[in-house]
Amino acid sequence: HDLDSHVALWANAKHTIRSKYAQYPDDDLKYVINSALISSQVSDLVTTTLSHLSTLDIGSLDQIQALTSPVVEFSTQMKKDNQVLRQFLFTRFYSHTTIYRMNQKGRAVIRALFEAFSGDPKLLPESHQARISAEVSKERVVADYIAGMTDSYAFAEYESLFGMGLTV
Repeated sequence: HDLDSHVALWANAKHTIRSKYAQYPDDDLKYVINSALISSQVSDLVTTTLSHLSTLDIGSLDQIQALTSPVVEFSTQMKKDNQVLRQFLFTRFYSHTTIYRMNQKGRAVIRALFEAFSGDPKLLPESHQARISAEVSKERVVADYIAGMTDSYAFAEYESLFGMGLTV
């Protein structure tokens, strides 16, 4: 399996989960393995960040903003392992025609929603319309509204505005 031989993060997560649940076939464990892969990265990020913070004497937001190196980051090894994972996913998964088309469809929906709501803010829910002010631009409110949408909600909003029959 390409993933096992090319991506150390996946292989390590699979080994960890297989040792706990040897009685189950790999296909039944793929979601648990994926969860372990994500958990290992989150754990590394938290551990590395806490280590960075323990060496810094931070007393204000200005001091954090003045730093020249990241405080929140992966360890050196996890950066390398994460890059291998990302490269594998981009070349073998995200570039697949079906996934690429889905991504393009999502981009088109987001772009159309942004243009519609920016062009006519009365299309926004009243609570969002009320946020538009001299301090908060219409574009910022629209971007925040769209950023808070799930895929299915964005497609439903698109459908309600344009009636093109899109479904998730």
